[in-house]
Amino acid sequence: MALVLEGIRIIDLTWLGPGNFCAFTFGDLGADVIEVYEAHPERRGAPYTMLLDSARPGLRNCRTIGIDLKSAAGRDVFYDLVKTADVVMEGFRPGVAQRLGADYETVKQVNPRIVYASLTGYGQSGPYRDLVGHDINYIAMGGLLGLTGHAGGAPVIPGTVLADFAAGGMSAAIGILASLLSRERTGQGRFVDMSMLDAVVQLNILEINPYLSGGAVPHRGENMFSGKYPWYNVYETKDGKYISIGALEPWFFANLCQLLGCEDFIPHQFDEGEKLEEMFRYFRQTFLTKTRDEWFALLRQKDTCVAPVYDIDELESDPHLSARRMILESEHPTAGRVKQVGSMHKLSDSPGISGVEILVLKPTLLGGIERTLAMMDQAESLGLDVVISSSFESSLGIWTMVNIAETSAHHTAAGLDTLKWFKTDVLKNKLPIENGSIDIDRRTIQTKDFNFNLLNKL
Repeated sequence: MALVLEGIRIIDLTWLGPGNFCAFTFGDLGADVIEVYEAHPERRGAPYTMLLDSARPGLRNCRTIGIDLKSAAGRDVFYDLVKTADVVMEGFRPGVAQRLGADYETVKQVNPRIVYASLTGYGQSGPYRDLVGHDINYIAMGGLLGLTGHAGGAPVIPGTVLADFAAGGMSAAIGILASLLSRERTGQGRFVDMSMLDAVVQLNILEINPYLSGGAVPHRGENMFSGKYPWYNVYETKDGKYISIGALEPWFFANLCQLLGCEDFIPHQFDEGEKLEEMFRYFRQTFLTKTRDEWFALLRQKDTCVAPVYDIDELESDPHLSARRMILESEHPTAGRVKQVGSMHKLSDSPGISGVEILVLKPTLLGGIERTLAMMDQAESLGLDVVISSSFESSLGIWTMVNIAETSAHHTAAGLDTLKWFKTDVLKNKLPIENGSIDIDRRTIQTKDFNFNLLNKL
């Protein structure tokens, strides 16, 4: 079975945030994702050291390459890659891509069919376009942070990045996929200007539109979905854990009241004042009489919209998430059995996520070739493809990033071809990969300038 985005090549220059979330989503759907990093990401320190962490979102179903876009040789390799690509994504501040010669106007001269997406905090236009920021800033300015928390209290920072992933990453994916669909009709590429602030504002449409049409300003903790009512709230249970209730519809609320022994509340679901406070007191006291899991077992017997509040370490043991393959386990050549989050996309006639893992080898200068060969042989014995994506010098020697993937249609051909070439021509013949140059397809690459890579073999 073919993956739905098989044959689509994505070049991702974004490093962190929404671009990585978007890229690994495309990779799960079968796209050939190539992550392009600068040659020495370790020099930037934290958080960029996460780039070498195999658990980081964006480092699965992809290949990684180090290129120095500030050098002419690096740009030439980038342009060669663009000729083969369908999509380029970048997350630089406005104007930086142009200075690097990697902007849309330049790239579309190389490939007029390219879909080029710029993912930034505030977009390519407007008075804030040059303002730096992170997720907390975008949800703050988009009104989402101000609505999150209890009435009378301070805004509460959400437990994950909403602007980067839920708003920015998915809106970028929609814009890119729509542009690819348009290209099928017109033959022309397109520029996608994705602003995380724009995406947060649209994500917050449920609260913003009523204000725009009627003038009523929503306040933190005082609307239906932020804790105003007892039937859409979170309660502590006997064991110190928490249960969530979302009985919005009257029939769900009636079921909830019946199971909690407070049928007299059924006609008063939307009451204000003393009756509202009475319902809150009863709910709080009642939920303290049983454990979280006891309440979940009881309330799920009828339609009440109930769910336990999990800590992260509880997700992997939930039977539903396991059945939906949202927690996956696969064999890693060095770490044994490893777990990771699965794909949210369940498509008919498509295998979905292929379970790609990233193995980062850190061989020393002495003995590095032998160790790398041994690791590659071990991975092959497990039925995995191994693609050497890039290597770069560091104070610890040569760091080689190796893409370990379960054999699948969209990895096998390129993966095995590159593996065969790298093992035979480079490692066993001991070509000088530390410094100097290597002749690849009659082109000499200066490894000390932007580091050895396999772009010509992709």
